[in-house]
Amino acid sequence: WDESAAIYLYTMSSPFFSSLNKRLRAEDRHALKPWFAFLKLFLTALEKLPSTKVSVWRAVSCDVGSYYVANDMTIWWSVNSTSTDPNVIKMFLGETSTLFHIDAIYGKTISDYSAMPDEKEVILIPGTYLEVKSNPFNYLDHLFVVQMKEFTTEEYIQR
Repeated sequence: WDESAAIYLYTMSSPFFSSLNKRLRAEDRHALKPWFAFLKLFLTALEKLPSTKVSVWRAVSCDVGSYYVANDMTIWWSVNSTSTDPNVIKMFLGETSTLFHIDAIYGKTISDYSAMPDEKEVILIPGTYLEVKSNPFNYLDHLFVVQMKEFTTEEYIQR
C-alpha cells in the first residue's frame, strides 16, 4: 500500500515532483537525504512493475534541444514522466519548448496507480541511459524535437 501511495503522490498536481527532481539533478547529493525514505518506497514500487518497451513522449517548456547532438549519449538522473499519447503532451508545451520522442525499453507504466490515469504516464527512472538518434529538429525557433532511444547499462559500458 505505501509503495503504490508513493506513485500516487508523485503524480499529484503539486510542487512535490518538481522539488524531488530538482534535488535529483543537483550536484549536491547531500540535499537528497530528506528524500531517501520516499525514494526507497517509490523506486521499490516501480521495480515491482514490469518494464515496458514502448514509444513515449516528453515535453519541457524551454529550449534544451540545442544541448543534444546526434549519437551523443546522456544519463537522465531525475524521474522523467512521459506519455504514450502525444496529445497528452500538448498541455506541457509552452511558447518555446522541447519535445522528446523516446524509444524506451525499461519504461514503467503507472496509470493504474496515478492520480491522473488518463495521462497514460510511463516513468523513466533515475539513471536512464539515452542516445540521441538524430540532430534535433528546429521548428521556427519555437519547438525543438529530439529523438532518443534508451539503452542498457551494458551497452553504455561497451561504448
